[in-house]
Amino acid sequence: TILVQKSVPKKPHPILIFFHGWGSLSANLYGPWLAHLVREGYYVIYPEYQVLNKTKPADVLKAALVGVRDGLELGRFAPGGIDKKSVVVAGHSAGGTLAADYAALAASEGLPPARAVFSYYPGQKPIGGHWTSEVPLSDLAKIPADTTVHAFAGTTDATAGETTARKIVSSATGVPASKKQLTVVSARTLSDHIGPMFFDDAAQQTFWAPLDAARG
Repeated sequence: TILVQKSVPKKPHPILIFFHGWGSLSANLYGPWLAHLVREGYYVIYPEYQVLNKTKPADVLKAALVGVRDGLELGRFAPGGIDKKSVVVAGHSAGGTLAADYAALAASEGLPPARAVFSYYPGQKPIGGHWTSEVPLSDLAKIPADTTVHAFAGTTDATAGETTARKIVSSATGVPASKKQLTVVSARTLSDHIGPMFFDDAAQQTFWAPLDAARG
């Protein structure tokens, strides 16, 4: 799924790659947030990296990167073009894990590097089903030193907990401490696993605002 402003900008669009949560294929589930990002000027790529109840967790990273490549290729049709030197990658739940994976693998995969990573309530164990594998977490020591890493966890998130979020921050050893941040959300409702899917004022302040600031 590709989202982009219809009006022609004065300069190429920065790129926002957004990886959805496990089973949350429809962009409508994050609709208000994605629409906001488009209004902010981003060229938004939303890879649908799984076939529901069929794609194995171990295979979603490969599928996600295929989706990113397709989205970048379609960027040639975007009014004003896209800026491959200005990439921000974000994701929720399993997508939060994939966002960190992207940052670690971009160079070796020949993809544009991520300036910033926003991993919202990341997790590796899929929800539902009887999967024996997990969403892979790459060698995050390969994330470049000039990448900013933000990980979010919710205090009442019984689905993903805080483990993967903390692992992402601690494992990105090539990134200086000053460019890494772990935010633990305790606000009621927002601290649940689906908190990043809300779009009220509190959600916008907690989840949207830091991502807006990364646009520069």
